[in-house]
Amino acid sequence: MRCQRSTVSGRTITRCRRDGGQRRSSQTQRTRSIGLSRGVGFVRKPSQASATHSRGTAESRATKPWEGGVPNRTDYPAYAPTKGPAGEPPFFEFPIRPISRNPTALVVWVSRPPMRQNVMNSQMTMTPLPWRQELSPVTFLERAGTVHAERIAVIDEEVRYTWRQFRERSRRFASALANQGLSRGDRVAFLALNSEPLLLAHFAVPQAGGVLVAVNTRLSADEVATIVGHSGASRIFYSPDLAPSIAKIGGSVKSVALGGDLEELIETGSAEALGPHIDSEDELIALDYTSGTTGKPKGVMYHHRGAYLNALAMVIEDCLTRESTYLWTLPMFHCNGWSHTWALAAAGSTSVCIPRIDPAAVWDLLDEARVTHFNAAPTVLIMLANDPGAHRLERRVRVCTGGAPPGL
Repeated sequence: MRCQRSTVSGRTITRCRRDGGQRRSSQTQRTRSIGLSRGVGFVRKPSQASATHSRGTAESRATKPWEGGVPNRTDYPAYAPTKGPAGEPPFFEFPIRPISRNPTALVVWVSRPPMRQNVMNSQMTMTPLPWRQELSPVTFLERAGTVHAERIAVIDEEVRYTWRQFRERSRRFASALANQGLSRGDRVAFLALNSEPLLLAHFAVPQAGGVLVAVNTRLSADEVATIVGHSGASRIFYSPDLAPSIAKIGGSVKSVALGGDLEELIETGSAEALGPHIDSEDELIALDYTSGTTGKPKGVMYHHRGAYLNALAMVIEDCLTRESTYLWTLPMFHCNGWSHTWALAAAGSTSVCIPRIDPAAVWDLLDEARVTHFNAAPTVLIMLANDPGAHRLERRVRVCTGGAPPGL
């Protein structure tokens, strides 16, 4: 076996070719090894690698090149580091399924950072890969701040922010929270009406490494206290109109009113880009609670990967584009606005905030703000249809609706 070492992006890579094999260019080897390992995402235990590698070679020789394919993810039940060539640090061996009729058996060693535990399965471990980015909806805002920099991100009555400004506010808010001692995984509660600060919190809190707890504004003070206590929130931000609802929260929870107090806090933060906010896309991004109709409120955990993918699903389902203007008739606390809080950033769409459902105000905004999308439960749609101001619009407006079926 002949080996050749090289350095790519600060990582030591050793490529080896078994005697008698066909020589391949360094770039071809690198492309095939990284491409296939990216598609798989797992590597085998060293004891399994050689046998499987040989089996893959035999299969490729017996089939057409395009029928070899990439090994299935389920083919990789476990993986672990082993020793590399003399003087090399621990490495992972990626078994590669060759793609030519006369393939060369390749074995690739790549030096890695220390492994970490996969939170989804304590029996399996994984390590960051140089070409891998953990999925998180926070990246939607970072991108929108550049791609859609001068487009309007949010309208909240007289307040308007472009995507560049909105990204800067998120960074400042996240930085301010970190400066106040917010640690990775700490819970931050928001009891707020639909508004720019609540939309901002969906990015700033996870950007600081925290977990957002958006509380239902229609709950009693006892239920709000139960949610804040159960979630372990260390602080709560609230709309001044909802101050009576936080009266029963314990004194150890720091409370901040939206408005002047929040703006002062944001100003203490830095507008510079923050470092990585998560180690794994399986970490929590939000805790959402039921209304407690069958007992005390119950929490549901959202992780970064799920929020990211569901947001993209909403972009596709709701046909959102950078030309879209979305009216917030759906509460942002309701399943994080059905993930539209993040989806709008992914598409570069504009948010129009409305604190409460007022049918007359909704009809005015549909005309004046040139709204193209809104979401609402069937009850809200009936309210809008029965309002004296209801009329045919000049353009089509797309509506997503859903709700529990009526009792039988």
